[in-house]
Amino acid sequence: MAARVGENVALAGAARFVTVDGSSISAYVHPPANKVGALVNLGGGSTELARALAMHIAWFAPRWIAREDVPEETVTTERDILMSSKEVQSKPEQAREKIVDGMMNKRYFAERGGVLLDQPWIHEQSKTVAQALAEEGADVLEFERFALGD
Repeated sequence: MAARVGENVALAGAARFVTVDGSSISAYVHPPANKVGALVNLGGGSTELARALAMHIAWFAPRWIAREDVPEETVTTERDILMSSKEVQSKPEQAREKIVDGMMNKRYFAERGGVLLDQPWIHEQSKTVAQALAEEGADVLEFERFALGD
C-alpha cells in the first residue's frame, strides 16, 4: 500500500466480526476526512438500523455496550471522584448517595465515552439507544470504533 500511494502507511487497528444467527455487520466512516469510523455487529433489526448505529458509535464514542460491561473498579473510581467533589460535599450527607447515583446516570453512563445503551439516540434525542434498538427487536453483539490518531 505504501508503494502504491507514495505515503508511509501504518495499520492503526483492526477488528474481526463474525455474523451469528442472522446478525448483520455494518460500517460507517464519517466524511469528508474519513478520520473516524465504526463497525457494529447487530443481532436482529434492519441494515438501516445497523448503519445508523454505526454512525451513532462514530459520533458518541461509547466504551461499553451495557452498564454490566463497565469494570467495577472503574465505577468505584468514578463514584469516589464524584462523592469527593465540592458540588456533592456541599449537599446534606443523607442526600449525597442519591445525588451521586443521578450524576453517574447522567454524567458518566449516558455521556460521550460512556455506555452505548444509555446514550441519547443521535437520530432522535428523545429516546435512548436501548429504546431505539428495542423498537426493532435488535441487540448489539459487538462494536468497534476507529479514529485516526487514537
